[in-house]
Amino acid sequence: MTDAKPTPTTTPPVAASAHTRRVVVFCGAASTVPPVYRRAAAAFGDAVARRGWGVVYGGHHDGLMGAVADAARAAGGAVTGVLPDELVGKEVPPAGIELLRVPDMHTRKATMVALADVVVALPGGYGTLDELFEQLTWRAIGKHTKPIGVLDVVDDGVSYWAPLVSFVEHAWRVGFVRDSGRALLHVDDDVARLLDTLGVR
Repeated sequence: MTDAKPTPTTTPPVAASAHTRRVVVFCGAASTVPPVYRRAAAAFGDAVARRGWGVVYGGHHDGLMGAVADAARAAGGAVTGVLPDELVGKEVPPAGIELLRVPDMHTRKATMVALADVVVALPGGYGTLDELFEQLTWRAIGKHTKPIGVLDVVDDGVSYWAPLVSFVEHAWRVGFVRDSGRALLHVDDDVARLLDTLGVR
């Protein structure tokens, strides 16, 4: 890990098409979480790259963000970070990635998804939940048809995403989430199985 701050470069966004296929990864940047979470993020980045896919993520070097990016690059994968102007100087991108500068957080999320073919959330906090639920909503209303998955992490027998799954099930039983919406979210704690389910082959 380096303390150097690479000079960000601005590159026009390119929508997903006949390019290297990419997975957009939403996850936390906290550095104070148990090591099992970083290991899971690194395993995910490594597996995506070894399948010949690129990674699109938030462009930060700390926490799970950095673990995903570093592992994908180490496995020979292409990594694209998307950093909003309002976070320049607050979030430090790693060296050696393609870095896109965008004006704000809303544009950041839209750009990340536009660049990708598959959406995956790893453990994170409020920002990750916002990103995940926005993509579930966009998929539900037909704004895109990209598969959406969540990589669960089990720490000392406790599933990180179990409360989220319980909430979605509760919302479905009550009637706020339709059958079609319930089926959009794929949750698994096995990296290879999750990638297979999402078509990352």
